[in-house]
Amino acid sequence: MPIFALEIKANLVGVTDLRPEDYENFRWYLKLKCTQCGEVTENWVYADITEAQELSKGHGIGHIVGKCSFCARQNTVEILTDSYKSYSVEKNEQFQPIVRFECRGAEPVDFDFRVGWRAEGIESSTVFEDIDLNEKDGYGNQRFLAAECVGERRAEGKASSHSCENLLKEPSDVYICKNCSSDEMVGYGSLYSTNPFSSTRLEVAGTKECEEALLRIELQLTEFRGALERLAAMMKTIEEKLKFCSALTAPLPKMIFQSL
Repeated sequence: MPIFALEIKANLVGVTDLRPEDYENFRWYLKLKCTQCGEVTENWVYADITEAQELSKGHGIGHIVGKCSFCARQNTVEILTDSYKSYSVEKNEQFQPIVRFECRGAEPVDFDFRVGWRAEGIESSTVFEDIDLNEKDGYGNQRFLAAECVGERRAEGKASSHSCENLLKEPSDVYICKNCSSDEMVGYGSLYSTNPFSSTRLEVAGTKECEEALLRIELQLTEFRGALERLAAMMKTIEEKLKFCSALTAPLPKMIFQSL
C-alpha cells in the first residue's frame, strides 16, 4: 500500500526540534482525495492513534476509516508511529519528514498544523509548549511525498522486475524501498494542491502516466498558443477598425472666410 511522508518546511529562529507536543493525543488534520473518483473531502478529517479501528479481513488497523462521499469507496489511513521525527534547525528552511501515513483508497493532499506543537531553545534548551501554528507565522509550508513500486525499475539502462509496494521517497531525492532497499525507479509525477500557502506536493512513481500527462499538457499549450495568436490578430484588426471609425467621426477643421 502507498506510504505518504508528510514533510514540512519552516523558518526556525532560536529554537529547534519542532514537533507535536504529545504524540499520544495529537490529531493530524488532513484532507484526503479518493483514488477511485478523485473526490476531495470538503472538511478536515483527523488521524489520532487513540482512535484505531480494526480493518476487515486482517488488513491491520486504521486511524481514519470512512467512505468516499461520492463513490462510497472505503478509505483508510494509518499513522506509522515509528516514523515520528522532529524538525531540526540544522536543515532550516528545507523540507524535512515528520511522520508517515499508510493509505488505502485515498491520498492526503493537504495538512492543517493547528495547535499542540513544541520546540526547544537552541542555547538554553528551554522547552516551548502549546505552540499555536494556526497562523503559521515563521513556520512555512508542507507537502506530502509518496511512491509505490509500479512493477519495474531500471538498472544500468535495463528494465528489471520489481514487485515490492512499500517504496518511500527520502529527502535525498532517491526512491528507496522499505523491503528490498531498491533505490532506482522509472520516474515520478507531481500533483500540486490549490492551497496557495501550503504548497502541498504529492509525488507518485510511474513513467507512463507522467509521459501521457506531459503530452496532454503540451497539446493543451499548443492549442493555447494558437488561440492567443488568433486573439492577437483579432485585436489588431479591431484596433485598426477603431482608428478608422475615429477618423470618420472626428470634427472637421474650422474654416475662416475673409473678404478680400
